[in-house]
Amino acid sequence: LYPQYFQVVALSDAKVNSFADLKGKSVVTQPKGNSGALLPALVLKLRARLLGRRLLVVQKSFHLVPPERRLSYLAQRLSLWLTRLFVDGYITCSEHSRDLLIGTGIPAARVALNPLGLNLEAARAAPRAPAHYEGVYLGRIKVSKGVLDLVPIWSRVRERLPQARLALIGSGDADTRRQLEAQVAAAGLSEHLHLLGFLPDEAAFGLVKAADLFLFPSPEEGFGIALGEAMACGTAVVAYDLPAYRGTFSRAMQAVPCFDRAAFGDSIVRLLGEPAARAELAQRGRALTETMTWEA
Repeated sequence: LYPQYFQVVALSDAKVNSFADLKGKSVVTQPKGNSGALLPALVLKLRARLLGRRLLVVQKSFHLVPPERRLSYLAQRLSLWLTRLFVDGYITCSEHSRDLLIGTGIPAARVALNPLGLNLEAARAAPRAPAHYEGVYLGRIKVSKGVLDLVPIWSRVRERLPQARLALIGSGDADTRRQLEAQVAAAGLSEHLHLLGFLPDEAAFGLVKAADLFLFPSPEEGFGIALGEAMACGTAVVAYDLPAYRGTFSRAMQAVPCFDRAAFGDSIVRLLGEPAARAELAQRGRALTETMTWEA
């Protein structure tokens, strides 16, 4: 999903065609962002200084954890403190993330904005699935993605639309999946909320295309690739109103106050009952994503 994690980029005249060709050259590293990934970069930086060589470290930071997730928040703040000691520059994906980084004390001149691209080709090429769901979620099955909110949200939807079905597509940690399965069973939603697990792009995007709505209750995002890909599929989006979406996706989605599950469910019911409003949202979303490619 995120090819920048795995790329090695070299200028065409650098004569770098393999890792062995990097020997003796200056290197730019892009650590993942947690403390464990930063320490090797720090060691490399110190070794380069001892050898009298120049090594630049570029930190990619797409998502800052909110204070409500106390342990993760503190761990990330420790990582950011470490980066200020030796990182030469930062790359982030949205104006919101850039402002948050600068707010931690990182000089603005060291932060570069590089918006992410969408997998438009795969999203648009996928055939519409024969299976139909009123709602579809596509993303990681993690607490931080708000997947547990989908149980009370869908329970509220079924109070007025008893036959409505929701599909969750994606893999994640086993504990979250067990917790989600238990909540689904306790709420009596087993016949109406389906956990489909990981699916290849064609199958996943096909189900998104066939759905009436794409639901994304994540309470924290740095950019919102999932929303963009759903919009590229031509499906109307309902999501929490996050700062990262404002200025990009917010004008082509149904925004709901964060953590307001009742309002989320009510928005779903309203849009399911208003095909014209749903189609207008879908059209705005598809138009919005036309230029959101990696090449652009």
